[in-house]
Amino acid sequence: LSHYLSSIRNQPHCNNDKSNRLWMMNIPQQDDTTTTVADWPFSFDNTNNNTNNINQQVELIPQIQFPPNIEQQTQSTTTTTRMKGIVMVDIFSPFHGNYLSHQARNAYGCAIVNVLSSYLCGYLVQEEAEEENNTNDETQRYLQARIPLSKEEAYQWFSNLPSNLDIVGIHCESDSGLEDSEKLGVWIHSFQQQQQRNNNKNMNNYYNTWNPARRDKFQMIQQTTTNKNYPIISTMKQCLCTTMEEAIHFYSSIQPCNVILKPTRGVASDGVHLCKTKEELIVAFQKVHESPVFGSIQKTNDAVLLQEYIGGTEYAVDVISKGGQHKIAAIWKYDKRSTSWGAPFVYYATQLISSDNNDEEAEMAANYVIHHVLNALNVQWGMSHTEVKVVTEQMNNKRHCQLIEVNCRQHNTDFAPMANICIGYNALDMLLAAYLDPPTYTSGEEEEEVLSWDDIPVYPTLRFQGTIVHLVCYSSGIVNEIQHMETIQELASFVTMEIYPKFLPSSLVEKTIDIRSDAGWIHLINSDENQLQQDYDTITSLMPTMFITSELEQ
Repeated sequence: LSHYLSSIRNQPHCNNDKSNRLWMMNIPQQDDTTTTVADWPFSFDNTNNNTNNINQQVELIPQIQFPPNIEQQTQSTTTTTRMKGIVMVDIFSPFHGNYLSHQARNAYGCAIVNVLSSYLCGYLVQEEAEEENNTNDETQRYLQARIPLSKEEAYQWFSNLPSNLDIVGIHCESDSGLEDSEKLGVWIHSFQQQQQRNNNKNMNNYYNTWNPARRDKFQMIQQTTTNKNYPIISTMKQCLCTTMEEAIHFYSSIQPCNVILKPTRGVASDGVHLCKTKEELIVAFQKVHESPVFGSIQKTNDAVLLQEYIGGTEYAVDVISKGGQHKIAAIWKYDKRSTSWGAPFVYYATQLISSDNNDEEAEMAANYVIHHVLNALNVQWGMSHTEVKVVTEQMNNKRHCQLIEVNCRQHNTDFAPMANICIGYNALDMLLAAYLDPPTYTSGEEEEEVLSWDDIPVYPTLRFQGTIVHLVCYSSGIVNEIQHMETIQELASFVTMEIYPKFLPSSLVEKTIDIRSDAGWIHLINSDENQLQQDYDTITSLMPTMFITSELEQ
């Protein structure tokens, strides 16, 4: 496990050196160091006039990282040697986007074209404007790196790329940048088609079409359940409500079932409420309605999504798609529990599941995603992280799958080291194989190990059992002591763990209510499934007394 321990993310996660903020092995300084840019920043003051600066007239300059030993090239480069390139949007995480960038350049000889989504650019511009002694140099740098927001801007940006660079894919690390990324992909494809006609060349289409249903949770369910080519059973009733009266009417119509209330866009359970009473529904509606839309600088939620609560076992299926061919990178089973302090969906574990361990529910979820859901949404390329519940009908004891949501980006955790040990490969390397296999480059240095797309199976099998344990804080106040650390580290399945800095002694903490307020994580790996389960049960039994706190003095 020495490679595992060396590849796991290290503290500190963040570096406040602004010269390294973009596309180095750092992510911006923030209060919550537990998240990736995929769900950061959660929100910012979208009424601040500084965010309007992203629309000012600034020449967009492609920010290109070339492979080692290859000199920087420009549009005027006369070389005829073709080079592949991937557009990377909002890559900050050292264990997601920066890993992809490093591997693409060093193992495949691929150039990386970095851009910022309009949302993240707006955040960074506003943050920079609030800094003392701001010289506007950083602001200008962020604006020049912004993603094109119109076809005209995209054409100018595309024209500034080196003439020998072939863009073969686009990847977005953040949820907030997905819409911008899809639009840019469509524009790039149209420009490439024109080039092909002019030069009598053939080039594959490496992009998804633009489809709001891949992000809007109401449209997502609607489109996947009405697609005649890929029929999907859905028993979950839902309603998009613009008024409190509509919400109450829907709630009353499905009694005695409970209701999930949430925005149509969001991540990490942000704004998701389980409503068991009309009073809870009213409070939740007031919180979500007219709140800022995730990933938007100016929009607010003028409608709120209500869905019938569906029980069942929840799975997450991570998939890499290449030209409509879907291969599963990992299947995860969630252990979510309600708490005595009223939090309905607290993560306790994310467990790797093998496709060959006779888990019929996991197999159902996997097939449901790759044969129905992704095709119904016309996902052709890239990463996806789809959450599904397997529901057992009370009347006839039959089981069926219910889509919860599709996220066209990576699983937001440091999954690669565990996947490498337990499966033998990971979704990040699969993505590069989908876009860049076979490699046509050697750096002259030690050869990097790469995957062959054709050798990757459609379904993963486990060599070891693996579980990511989410540490739940059961108390509020000032942390005086963290108990049971030695006991946990002596468990047979223990590999590594982290307590987040904001839960260390002397910190003021609150009880865990969702995945954002986790206190840390533990990675468990074992060849013996029973031993791993026993160790997991031990940890969950220790959690209630792990964080010893005292009340904050008035």
